[in-house]
Formats: sequence, structure tokens, C-alpha cells
Amino acid sequence: MRTCRHLSDGQRQIDGFYHPGDVFGIEAGTAHCLTAEAVTDCTVIAYRRRSLEAMMPEDNRLSQWFFSHSMTCMARVREHSLLWRHGSAAQKVAAFLLEMAEQGESDPAVELPMGRQDIADYLGLTIETVCRTLSRMGKEGMITLPSSRRVVLQDRATLWELNS
Repeated sequence: MRTCRHLSDGQRQIDGFYHPGDVFGIEAGTAHCLTAEAVTDCTVIAYRRRSLEAMMPEDNRLSQWFFSHSMTCMARVREHSLLWRHGSAAQKVAAFLLEMAEQGESDPAVELPMGRQDIADYLGLTIETVCRTLSRMGKEGMITLPSSRRVVLQDRATLWELNS
């Protein structure tokens, strides 16, 4: 899944990508300001906010999980915001690849369910810049690109260095 906002000028800002088991769509107010769209076939389970709020006082584990989840989401948003405003294209793409790698197993290959345009919209770049940056990373030996949706992280240390 991806959550995004469509702007009046036709641009799309992607807020985040979600993987099986992830929780998303919890908003501060009663109205949702983001749209959720499936990137691949998926099943979504919706819970009413009132039901969760009613269960939390009675279930300490749920309250602790919700607090922890909220803190994790705030940290992710902060990192994405800082990167979006101040990172170079290489830093943004490296951070994105490392973020996607964290979602998977320890395998050096990262399966990308989203296309290059989604990546560009998530990072605040053009699709051309994303493609050029991935190609450059491939030429420099940081990654290999066996297909458009599969990236093998060959040199994580350099990617981490770019990201820091």
C-alpha cells in the first residue's frame, strides 16, 4: 500500500509505503487527509477508531503497542521530512533502498513492489533523477539491478555512508 496526497496542480506526494502486517491510516482528527492505494494485490482490514479507543483502557498491551507504534511513526516522518528537504538525490535513493531492505529479510536483494514514479514521488525527485541515480549507483558497484523491481544491495556500507 502507499498513502499519498494529490495536490491541486496534479502532483502527487507519497507519504509512505506499507508492507504486510503494517498499520496505517491512523489520523489525529476525524478526517483522513491521505489516500491509501494498493501497489500490489492486498487485503486491508479496517478497524473503527472508536472501537480501538474503547479497548485501550482495558488492554494495557494494546495501549503500549499503540504508543510504541505512534512513536515509530513520528520518527519515520521526521526522518523522511529531513531527507526530503536537505538530502541530495543519491542520499534520498540510498535512504529509500535501505528503508526497503529493512522491511525484507537479511537477503541483499530488495524486491520493490512500486515503480520508479512512485519512488520519485516519495522522495520529491523526478523519475529521470531516480533512474539516473540508480544507474550511477550500479556503475559505482553499490547495487545491481537484475530487473526494474529487484535491486541487489552490493555495498551497504557505502549506502549507509551516503545516508548519514
